[in-house]
Amino acid sequence: MIRCPCGPVITVTPDAQDGDIVLCRVCGSAHRLNRQADTFTLEPLDMQGSAEDLKPRPETRPIEAFISLAPATVTI
Repeated sequence: MIRCPCGPVITVTPDAQDGDIVLCRVCGSAHRLNRQADTFTLEPLDMQGSAEDLKPRPETRPIEAFISLAPATVTI
């Protein structure tokens, strides 16, 4: 997670790459991710996300990865 200049944090997904554009869900501002060692820094862009861009969406990859590790059956 990275702190937005407005205060809250911006979640960065595990598959994020250098140069990706992310949005703050609070203020709507857009930022470019810049890789620095094992983390990212934010480069503010002169853009705002639309209401559609800011709409919450489930992150299915982490859920699928977790489910793939679960046993097929559980004996009780």
